[in-house]
Amino acid sequence: MPPLPPSNTARYWLDYTYGAAGPRSLQVRYESPATDQDVADWLDVLLGIIDGPMDSSWAITGARKAALGSNVTLPAVTPVGPTPSGGTIAAAYYPYFISGQFRDVTAGNKGKLSVYGLNLVPDNTYRFAVGESTVMDNLLSFLQVPVVGINISIAGNPVQYHDYINAGFNAYHQRKQR
Repeated sequence: MPPLPPSNTARYWLDYTYGAAGPRSLQVRYESPATDQDVADWLDVLLGIIDGPMDSSWAITGARKAALGSNVTLPAVTPVGPTPSGGTIAAAYYPYFISGQFRDVTAGNKGKLSVYGLNLVPDNTYRFAVGESTVMDNLLSFLQVPVVGINISIAGNPVQYHDYINAGFNAYHQRKQR
């Protein structure tokens, strides 16, 4: 089966930065009846869950959207944003991310939702299992509740998150920092 094009669904990007890490973007796929305002509201809740361990300089720099079938991005409604209180992240942790892994419940496509800029490191398994972190448990509980038209797969179907949150270091951002 050939891969689906990136423009197979509408997309929303939340652009942000923290410390001297440089720009980052978080992508959420959505479809009608959801709007970019609905995605921004959904992200406000998500960011509110994880704002405790966020780097204190974590800040939203903008939001963009692209319509179904389009590769052109336009300005979008921006979430209100978090109130980070995680202190300052050491430069060595700028490439660190957390990631919820999911599968499309119909087509089986894999996907993930990743966020950088958290001051919360798991043990040597690089995975937050249920019960290891209240923040990650709350995030996982939020992600596992489907919202019509928001946080869908590339095929446009609802997704089911695995019962853990992965963590790791992005090799691209590690090399860029050198």
